[in-house]
Amino acid sequence: MLNKLSLNKFQKRFAHNLLTDVYYQMRYNNLVRLANNGLELNNFYRVTHQEARLNCRCPECWFTFNQPKKSESFEDVVIKEIISVDTEYVHLKWSDDHTGIFPRKDSSAFPGVKMNSNEMLELAMRKNSALNLWSKPHEDMYREFLFDDIKNNEIELQKCLIQLTKYGIATIKGVPQETDTVIKLPELLGLGPTWSSLFGSPFKVQNKKKESRNHAYTGKELPLHTDVPYYSQPPGVFLFHCISNECEGGESFYVDSFACINEFRKRYPEEFKILTTVEVTFRDLQDDWHLVSTHPIIELNPNGIDIFRINDSPAARDFFDWIPTEFETRENWYKSYNLYRKFIEDPSRRFEFKMKPGDLTIFDNWRVYHARNKFIGDERHMEGCYMEWSHVRSKLLKLTS
Repeated sequence: MLNKLSLNKFQKRFAHNLLTDVYYQMRYNNLVRLANNGLELNNFYRVTHQEARLNCRCPECWFTFNQPKKSESFEDVVIKEIISVDTEYVHLKWSDDHTGIFPRKDSSAFPGVKMNSNEMLELAMRKNSALNLWSKPHEDMYREFLFDDIKNNEIELQKCLIQLTKYGIATIKGVPQETDTVIKLPELLGLGPTWSSLFGSPFKVQNKKKESRNHAYTGKELPLHTDVPYYSQPPGVFLFHCISNECEGGESFYVDSFACINEFRKRYPEEFKILTTVEVTFRDLQDDWHLVSTHPIIELNPNGIDIFRINDSPAARDFFDWIPTEFETRENWYKSYNLYRKFIEDPSRRFEFKMKPGDLTIFDNWRVYHARNKFIGDERHMEGCYMEWSHVRSKLLKLTS
């Protein structure tokens, strides 16, 4: 039998828990109400009747992980009643006589799955406000990772992918100096498959002199550019591996286009608008293929604010088959583009270094321009491949959940 002191403690604890339950029930009920056009959560977020029905998480409607069991649109179904509210779900009854639950947060929507923080989701989705833009190179943006570390330690791999996403570039040292290593790396690190192109996988960047129709396979200087904009969906991530580099010259340099564009749009809003709206034709015509696609130089997200991707390769830009045929439009485009190129080609913006054997640079082909100084000699052997941002993002989210 409980003594008097213990009973008092028990009663106090019981009363506290009861009052806490009542408090939370009142609080959560106050934060959820039935509005004319749907469900209102937390006094500001609204869910339509159809959204709520489509996302019912009861066992009858939803598989354990992330797929609905039913294919109906529920277009005409409305919420009839809020039955109850708890910390995880709103319990609802709909006009089709179904009784179910609507999740109040991500962890309730995907039970048993570790979810990422909003900050990490925004970074992985490359939301501009989550990125570290650099108008000029600085210490934080240059961080080296050791191949053995990222291969054997997921924490180091996570740091490397965060660096890549935040700054648009990361360098891995100590990669084996063997041909084809670069295409084996993504699978080795669990990043997913490489992105196939007609240039081979990997593509081997060497001085082929007169054999090549592409300046990349010569010793000539390459201007700032992004790769393969003549594809309808250019690859998002570029892996570039140095096997040998004993030549004179051949330094690589990079520029953060997003930082430049944010400055450019403030100083030259009309020119910025032209470069985001006028589509340009990019083409690669060889004996075995004819690749052609159109993009604006600066591609924005649907919100019209965030930069999604740059598509810019002077060597691949074609003046035939332009979408705008009006002379005045093309004339204004050239004026805007010339101004933009002068802006990004300011030498102070360059992050420049000479790759050493065993170095591998991984960078954002949708954000970071890359270029090369001319070089003399044949002892420069680089190999590269591409990846989809979707696969890199997936690995980053799994590592940080």
